[in-house]
Formats: sequence, structure tokens, C-alpha cells
Amino acid sequence: MISRLLFDYDARYNFNKYLPVIESIYDNECSDYANIPEKFKGNDLLVFQRVLAQIRKQTHTINPLLLKLENDLIEKAAERGSRDALSTLSFMALEGKGEGWSEEDKTTAKSYIKELMELEHPLTFKLAADRELKGYTDSLERKCAESNDTPNDDLIPTFDLSFSTITESPKQLGRAISLYEHFLSLDSRSTIAAAAHRSLGMIYFRTQQLGKSKEHFEKAVELAPSTDNPQAHFFLGLLNETDPLVARYHFQMAASEGFRESFANLGYLELNVFNDLYKSREWFALGAELGVPECIVGLFDVAMRKKDYRKARAIVEKAERQGVSNLLKEVRKDSVELAISEADRIIEVAEEPQARQQSNPRRKSTRWDL
Repeated sequence: MISRLLFDYDARYNFNKYLPVIESIYDNECSDYANIPEKFKGNDLLVFQRVLAQIRKQTHTINPLLLKLENDLIEKAAERGSRDALSTLSFMALEGKGEGWSEEDKTTAKSYIKELMELEHPLTFKLAADRELKGYTDSLERKCAESNDTPNDDLIPTFDLSFSTITESPKQLGRAISLYEHFLSLDSRSTIAAAAHRSLGMIYFRTQQLGKSKEHFEKAVELAPSTDNPQAHFFLGLLNETDPLVARYHFQMAASEGFRESFANLGYLELNVFNDLYKSREWFALGAELGVPECIVGLFDVAMRKKDYRKARAIVEKAERQGVSNLLKEVRKDSVELAISEADRIIEVAEEPQARQQSNPRRKSTRWDL
């Protein structure tokens, strides 16, 4: 996996070249004696940090030691003159990621960010946009928790691209868009540009500007490998609902990277559009194994489509044992009742001849009985 990610990120060195350097940094995390050859530039170290971050994201695991190694790589990269690393480190200080950030560090980080923006450093604008978007999302969640009012999103782009403190204002969304677009005007072809397109795609999807959303997700898929883009593929699947073949392709790409939400969509595409009950059941079964409640509903729907009421009832009972039957009973209430009653009837019909035979015993059969 590491070798593939290094290739995807256009690393200058292969894993065998990186290994002794990474081991040296890992073994000397508390000192400045890491043996890093001069030929390794700051951005080379930053590439490996991105690889570790991607592995952490794909495996859904956080190893504290590897997380510390990521931070060390960023620091070493900044020491070697990487502006990307300096920008990343500055935003980490502002957001309090990691340990030991003082108020003086945060003040210094702000000054670095302002200087980098004046130098038109691309990544700084992207990270500033991420920060604005996160601040807007956090404030939106707080407002929604306090009231049921629908927020009024102000998407008018701003021309103020300087560094600012996050404020609870709907104008943040417009500011985030402006910062992303400015970043893309400086860097339009990198995998980081793909991340900016994904964020813009999400913003426009949320605000029902589906044409723009689709355009940005398509650019994200074009610029970065599928390992970086399961979310983009998933939303492209939703946005291509009028073309089932294209939708299925994008959902499959998302599912191949373990994007949980895609399994139910794939199952229902196979069930309702392509009428392939076998494939539908396979996708639902995979999703159910990952704990997706909608896939349990899908398995129930497949059984009902086959009129296999005993199987349908077994799915309901298993869902009850696992404590995930609420959604199934809520969205398929009538079907669940039908499945249970039909399954009981089938069992009664099957048991009736046996009961009659027991109540009216016949003579022992022989080989001559025809």
C-alpha cells in the first residue's frame, strides 16, 4: 500500500529509500540527531507524511506513535524549508492540534500565515479555506441545535482573501469558496487541488447547486486516485441517477475503498434497476457486515421480492437480536407484519401433515408399499 501511495503522490523516492530515513526520525523523536540525507528535501518528507495520513484514513485507525511520527515529519520538513510544511504547522498551532502550543506559538503562526498569503503560497489559501469551512460547519451545528430555523447561506464570494479569525457568520461559506477558488487559480493540477474540488463539490451539493457540484467532483476524480476520492465517487453516483450504468460505476469505486454509504445504493440499483437479485443481495450483505442499517432493510427487501417469507422473518429476528431492527420496522412496518404472518402460515401448513400422521398412526410400512 505504501509503495502505491508513494507512486500516486509522485514521490521522488521509493519505499526502500524512505525506510532508513523514517526509521531514523522515529528512533530519534526526542532529539535532533535524525540521520536525514541532504538530498531529501522538505517536500519529500511531507509526501511520506501524507502517505501515513492516507493510511490512517483508509484503515480508520489511529496509532499514537505513528501520529507523532506524522507531526515529526511535518516539523522536519519545515526545518528543511518546505513552505507547505510551514503552512501546515502554522494551522496546526492555531487549531491546537498536537501538544505544547503556547499563545506565543499561535501569534507566530498567524504572522507566518499572513506572510505566506502575501507570497501567494497556494496551500495556505487551501488550509485557510478548510478552516473557514470547518468554522462555518461548527457554528451551523450549534445554531441548528439551538433552533429549528433553516440557516440562510450567503454564498456571495468575498474579495477579502487575507487571513482572518473565524467568526460565526454565514459569510464564512462565501469566503471559503473564494479561498478555494483562489487556491485553484494557483494550483489546479495537484492531488491537493482534488481535495479543494471535493470541498467545493460538497458545498454546492449542500446548497442544491448540483451542476457546479458535479463539475467539481468530476475534477476531483480526474486529479486524484480512487483512494483519495471515495466521497467524490459516491456523490457522483448520486448525481448521475439518470444514468444507472455511470451511477453504478461510481458507487462501485466508492465501495472498493470501503465507503459504507455506497453499499445500500449499489444494492438498490441492482434490485430495482438491473433486477439482479443475486448481486443485490451480495452488496446488501457486505454493507450489513459493515453495520449499515439500510443494508439490513435491503436484505429484507430481497427476501420479500423472492417471496421467501421465512428468510424475511429470519432477517427481522436477527436484526432484533443485534439491536438494529428499529429502522427496518419503521420503514417496512407493513411488510414486516406480512412476512411474519406468512412465515407462520407456511410453518403451520408444513407441520399439519405431520400432526395428522401422529394422530392417526398407520401400520409400519414395508418395501412393498407403493
